[in-house]
Amino acid sequence: GAIEATRRATELLRDGPAPERARALISYAITLVHSVRLDDVPAIVEEVRTIEGSGLVKLVQLIHRHLRFYVDNRVKATVFFREYPMLTPGRRVEIESIARTYRHFVVEILEQGANDGTIELVAPAPVAALALTEMLNSVSRWYDPGGRLHPDHIVEMMTSILVNGFAVNPPAGVDDRNAPTPGPLSDKVAN
Repeated sequence: GAIEATRRATELLRDGPAPERARALISYAITLVHSVRLDDVPAIVEEVRTIEGSGLVKLVQLIHRHLRFYVDNRVKATVFFREYPMLTPGRRVEIESIARTYRHFVVEILEQGANDGTIELVAPAPVAALALTEMLNSVSRWYDPGGRLHPDHIVEMMTSILVNGFAVNPPAGVDDRNAPTPGPLSDKVAN
């Protein structure tokens, strides 16, 4: 697919002059990167913004939705994160604007949680928001859909890891093993 095409094009370029096949693969990867639509990102922010609850409840929901978006759009998201530098300056400005809005929303959630006592900020909220979003986006470097864990289980585990790292006093239903998620996911885990 697209990820393999990008990897192969990079190898061909390293091995010498760019033959036609390498140029075609690069063109395909660039087209795919430019086709990634982040229209769902503002919708995710608005969905989470309307949720009633503490900052921690909103954080759990945002993390879950972020990871689910990645899992559901894995190929495009992976190519996007790997090939972001190839974007045109205009497209980069568009993407960076969406990313800034998203990080600002994460800051709002973290500050809400700090104010309502459900999140302990050990760093300024903007730094914590950047660290959190980078950890979420890192999934593109290690997630393997052919791996032994079902995507829903990965979403659960990552949510738990990230949320319990921020929780002061986890609310009912949150413990060290399993953060609350929008629905029962554990029964879907592939062994």
